Amino acid sequence: MLLIMALTVGLGWRAAGAQQPATPQLALPLACTPGSDCFIMNYVDHEDGPGRRDYQCRHLTYDGHRGTDFALADPAAMASGVAVLAAAPGLVVATRNDMADIHLREGGAKAIEGRECGNRVAIDHGGGWVTDYCHLRAGSVVVRRGQRVAAGDRLGLVGLSGATEFPHVHLGVTWRGRAIDPFVGPVEDIHTTCGPGPASLWSKPALDALTYRSIVVYLAGLMPGEVTVEDIRRLRARSVASHNAPTEIVSFFYMVVGLSRHDELSLRLIGPDGRAVVDRTGKFNEDRFVHADRLWARSRSGALPKGFYRGEIVVKPGAGSNGETIRRSETIELR
Repeated sequence: MLLIMALTVGLGWRAAGAQQPATPQLALPLACTPGSDCFIMNYVDHEDGPGRRDYQCRHLTYDGHRGTDFALADPAAMASGVAVLAAAPGLVVATRNDMADIHLREGGAKAIEGRECGNRVAIDHGGGWVTDYCHLRAGSVVVRRGQRVAAGDRLGLVGLSGATEFPHVHLGVTWRGRAIDPFVGPVEDIHTTCGPGPASLWSKPALDALTYRSIVVYLAGLMPGEVTVEDIRRLRARSVASHNAPTEIVSFFYMVVGLSRHDELSLRLIGPDGRAVVDRTGKFNEDRFVHADRLWARSRSGALPKGFYRGEIVVKPGAGSNGETIRRSETIELR
């Protein structure tokens, strides 16, 4: 299983007695449309101790995660630039802007020790509230310490700096140093309920846009030649719409986030004649937070026939889930 990492902060959870802080209202921290060109890959971990549980009592998080990770639906969009935005007005109290955008599997954890957040901006909103924006693109931070910002002001661009394996921004929210899940707010104990809390920090437009999705098809595409699982995990696999040279192999690659042992995964790779070259359906015997794999159409006697090849992936949520069936289809034309 691929361990996708982001910033982890070991902080206590219980708010101070009956005192309820005046909460900021948070707007979306990215210039994107959730569910279209971005999505939440990791929520705050609500499990007390080992294990993982997000605010919906599902498992779209990892052990000890203390923020909300907004990922780009297409990792290649990082190159064109996606703005990271201030979620609420406040005072910039910290920045970092000089770390390279390097996949964690390339650079290693040792090289970024103590700087796991990567390039960052921290904003003080008053009343003990701070938001932290991590993993920004190298050289993209456009604010400085001591500067006041309004909600929606651009802070930088989504990047791949720090302890991360996918382009995203980690939004950390703290009150007096205590990590808070913005979907729940400053409640007494986050370990006892499922669903949004009565004092969510999100503004209504933001909360309406952030539809919970327990399973996401992060990557899917076809390309000529053989692709490895490590290529997929390191985001080196690139989907190709057409290919003009003869090839003996077409690879259909994919990465799914949030699979549980009860979910059914169906995969098909269909050739130009409309027949399935590969047709698989099955379940796993364990939860797979991130599952990456590939299928091949392979000719052992020369080039594959010309025409369209289609890869299909269908995920049917299993028992205990109220999620919808997810379908995705990609094609490549061999000319």
